[in-house]
Amino acid sequence: MDFSGVLRSGCLSGIERVAIEYFRAFGKLGVSVRAVRVHKGVLYELESAKLLELLDARMPRQKRMGGSWKNIFLPLPPQRKISPEGVIFCADVWASSNIPMYEKFSARVALFHDAVALRYPQLASPKTVARFPSYMKELRSFTRVLTPSEHSRGELVGYWGMLEGEK
Repeated sequence: MDFSGVLRSGCLSGIERVAIEYFRAFGKLGVSVRAVRVHKGVLYELESAKLLELLDARMPRQKRMGGSWKNIFLPLPPQRKISPEGVIFCADVWASSNIPMYEKFSARVALFHDAVALRYPQLASPKTVARFPSYMKELRSFTRVLTPSEHSRGELVGYWGMLEGEK
């Protein structure tokens, strides 16, 4: 399961919290899952227990410093370089630069939460709003895309249909 996006951020968004809970749930169900991150084109496996410990410590996401709020960045858990194999599961918005690594896995599964960044751009960061159209296009390259609701599925399929109409 890819934690690249979670580790890039100084705080935990709702999507990142969902990713962490999926990771915990897989473990409770006895599903063998490894926490990974892609950094500069290299795939690393993260020590799962230490990762969860660090993420739990990050829950108080910000700290007041010098009159403004600053994100708290924690150290990375121990990691080791590995080769891609099996299935990659991405529950967070990834960096476009990760796609070549994802394509090396036998299957790619993504979790699409919603299109809030497109419908209500004022509620998302400008960076997320700018990234979202290419993210939605990149979802098409995945073997499977999961959605938490029929509404989210409809948003995604509708967007893909709009792309087909542009050809």
